[in-house]
Amino acid sequence: MKPVTDPIVINGQVLTKGTELVIHGRRGRYRYVDASLTSEGKTVLNLVGPVGYKERFSAVYLENIKNIYGVKKRGKR
Repeated sequence: MKPVTDPIVINGQVLTKGTELVIHGRRGRYRYVDASLTSEGKTVLNLVGPVGYKERFSAVYLENIKNIYGVKKRGKR
């Protein structure tokens, strides 16, 4: 897979590292890491999540994104 150099835009919002997304058919929010292109030219997003519960890497097609929540800044605890 080739890395994507152009910014990813969904519903007018540009995805940046750490942006939280909701995936159709899955529970919880997932954090955006990076994107790549398949040999067919489809965009695949690499995510980590669900946030706060057994976080794992996950890869989904751009068409499966349901909602965007924006970047959550973590404070000191």
